[in-house]
Amino acid sequence: MPGRHSALPGSILLSGFAAAGVAACFAFLSPPARAADSSGARASWSWSAQETTIRSPKFSPDGHSLVAEVRHFITMRASLSKKEFNERYGKAFQRDPRFADPTIALLRITDGSRQDLGYGFDPVFSPDGRQVVFEQLNPTAKFFHFNENVKPRANNGLAVYDLESRQLRRVAEPATSHCIRPIFSPDGKSVVFGTPVPDSPFRWDHPVSLEQIELASGKRTTLYARQETFGEPHFLREFAFVGERLLARRSVAVAQSGPLDGLRLEELIDPITGAVVYSWGEQDYNEVAYMRFSRWRDGTPAVFTRQWAPVASAPKPQRRKDLLELLRRTGVVAPDGLLVARGDDFEVIVEDLATGERVARFDAIPGNDGHAELELAWSADSKRLAWVDAGVEGPRGYDVLRVETVSTK
Repeated sequence: MPGRHSALPGSILLSGFAAAGVAACFAFLSPPARAADSSGARASWSWSAQETTIRSPKFSPDGHSLVAEVRHFITMRASLSKKEFNERYGKAFQRDPRFADPTIALLRITDGSRQDLGYGFDPVFSPDGRQVVFEQLNPTAKFFHFNENVKPRANNGLAVYDLESRQLRRVAEPATSHCIRPIFSPDGKSVVFGTPVPDSPFRWDHPVSLEQIELASGKRTTLYARQETFGEPHFLREFAFVGERLLARRSVAVAQSGPLDGLRLEELIDPITGAVVYSWGEQDYNEVAYMRFSRWRDGTPAVFTRQWAPVASAPKPQRRKDLLELLRRTGVVAPDGLLVARGDDFEVIVEDLATGERVARFDAIPGNDGHAELELAWSADSKRLAWVDAGVEGPRGYDVLRVETVSTK
C-alpha cells in the first residue's frame, strides 16, 4: 500500500508511512522502509498481518514501541453454520486452542520486532516504560468469542508484564465481574482500574466502581464505590490522571428509563473526594459521545462538548465562536494540549486546538460503517501519531497500524 497524505497550510507537517518486518509467523505488507531518525526509531512506520485486527494501540514513554491488541479476524459463529465454522477454522483451533483470543503484542518501531505478552485487552505502559499492565483474559476462557459455555470477559483480572525480566504476573482478581481499563499511577507504583456491572453484556465497558492496587504489597483500595439513581448505576465513562489528580467522567440517570435511553447528567468529578469539577448538565444519550476531558496545555483539565473549554470554576463551557466542532467524532488530544487528531469518514485529521485550524490530513481506509477507525494514539512527547486503518475486509483481510512523525516547521 503506498504512502498517502497531504499537508494543509500550518505549522505541522506529517509524513507518509512505510512498513517494517515483524515476526515470521504472519504474512506482512512490506512497503519500502524509510530511514530511521537520530534516536534509532523510524520517522514513519506501519505494521499489518493478514486476517488480523488491531485495537487499542498505546505508545511507550520514549515513543519507540507500541503495545496493542492483535487478533485473528474470524467470521462470527452466528453468521456460519457449525459445519461451515468447523470447515473454516477447525484446523486452526486444533493447532492453537487460543487462536481466536486477543493477544497483547509489543511492537518495536526501532527494529520491527514483535513480542507477545499474553492474552487480554487495553494494554498500557508504565511511566518508566519497563512494565505493561492489561486486562488479562481468563486463562480458562479459550475460544474467546465462540465458546457458549464461557461468558466473554467473565473473571478477567489484571496482569503486569515486566519487559526486563520477561515475567508475567497476575496482580488482581475481579471482586464481582471483571477488571477493565487499567492505568498506572503517575509514580508507576500502583494501578487504577474499573469494575463494570456483572452479567450485563451491553455495559461491559462501563465501570461503575474504581479500585487501586499497590503493585509491591497487593493492597487494594476502593476509590469510588458503586452508586445508583433511579435503579441505574452511575457509569464512569472514562477516567485518567491529569497531572497527579485522578479525574473521571460520571454519567447519572435523571429519570426512570432504560440504561441506554433518556437524559443523563454528565459530570467531571474527583472520584476520591466526590467533588464535581465540571458539569455538562443533562444530556441526551446520543449527545454523551461528545463529552470528553483531557489534559490542557498548562496541566489543568480541558472539557469537550462539540467544542472545548478550559476548566476553571465556570459552571458552563466557555465556547469559542471561531472554533470548529473539533470532536464531531471521538478525537485524541496531544499530551501538550496543542493538537487534536480524529478520524472523520475517509481521513484522519489533525487540528489546532487554539484556533480550530486544520493543519494536516491523511487519507484513511474506512471501516464497516464507512468511517475511519478511531483507534488513535499520541506519543508522550506529542511528536508521533498512531492509528488503525480498517484495512481490507474478507477472508484475507487485515488492519494496518500506522505511525507518523509530527514535526514542527
